[in-house]
Amino acid sequence: MSISSINFPKWLEKHSDKLRPPINNFILQHNDDFIIMVVGGLILELIIILTRQKFCIQLKSIIQKYAANEELRKCKSCELINLAK
Repeated sequence: MSISSINFPKWLEKHSDKLRPPINNFILQHNDDFIIMVVGGLILELIIILTRQKFCIQLKSIIQKYAANEELRKCKSCELINLAK
């Protein structure tokens, strides 16, 4: 499914009330593959969230790289190395 075009500055002018407390976020678009969300606060963020299956696949590769590399697991303050589990 494709993403429809959004004039983001214009959208913010019209919908800034949706980015105020207590919620501070609004889903712009979503489908089976992703969610595009705007999060308000001190810093305005545009977040793209992949669906769970794709996210888990990406997260698995990150965890594997972390587990395989002692430098990534070493504390910079005390040089203790986390165990790879």
